Amino acid sequence: MLTSLGYDSTISQTSNSVIATTHRCPEYEGYKEAGLDHETIKKLCLCSVGSIDASLQKLGANGGISINKYRSDSDDYCIEEFKKKK
Repeated sequence: MLTSLGYDSTISQTSNSVIATTHRCPEYEGYKEAGLDHETIKKLCLCSVGSIDASLQKLGANGGISINKYRSDSDDYCIEEFKKKK
C-alpha cells in the first residue's frame, strides 16, 4: 500500500510494534520541491506525527506512533514505530 502512495518503505515487526523504515517519502520530496528547507520539513513532519499520536490517544487506542529516526537529508531515511501499549 505504501508503494502505491509513492513511499519506498520496508516494514518489520516485533512482538509489540510495527516499524516502517522509509527511504523515499513523497511528502518530503513535495515540500522540498515547494522550496521548504530541511529543518522546516522536519518540524512539519514531527508535528504531524505528534498530532496523529495525540488523536490516537484521545480515541483510546492501545498504542501510538513515533519517529525513532528522522532523515538527515533527502538521501537518508526515517524510522517510524507503531507501538502497542504494555
